[in-house]
Amino acid sequence: RWDLRGFARDGGCVLGICNGCQALVRDGVFGPALTVTDNAHSRFVDRWVGLRVHASTGWLEGLRELALPIRHREGRFLGVADTVAGGAADVALSYDGDPNGSEAGVAGWSAEQGRLLALMPHPEAALWACQQPGWTEVLGDPRAQGQGWRLFDNLARMMGDQRS
Repeated sequence: RWDLRGFARDGGCVLGICNGCQALVRDGVFGPALTVTDNAHSRFVDRWVGLRVHASTGWLEGLRELALPIRHREGRFLGVADTVAGGAADVALSYDGDPNGSEAGVAGWSAEQGRLLALMPHPEAALWACQQPGWTEVLGDPRAQGQGWRLFDNLARMMGDQRS
């Protein structure tokens, strides 16, 4: 069994997106109280959502809000209060609105100074401006970086800091 928290603590970076997030939660990486289960309405959700960023280090450094797509039927977090109170993880992202019934609107978790991040939204599906809804009216250039790019910029920065 891999010690992902130890890996992140030692300078590695761990990212779990959607199914990867579910796997990290189910493996207990964020403590025993946290679980991820079916959306409250039991339907698959495929839409863009607004997100508030609560973490200020690691993958999310310098970010305050994001707009990313979600695509899941099982994305509702339960056990949020116990997880935070137990110090196993920090809320990294929360939804503007309530797309799935997640306690406290949680969309993602972080640990180990933000080097370990698990989130249900898809930053890899928002790398380029042309992937975002309404990009022709708002952003114009299809080659411009989308909001998801910013997380991967932070990865490059973290890995550069490690090599220094």
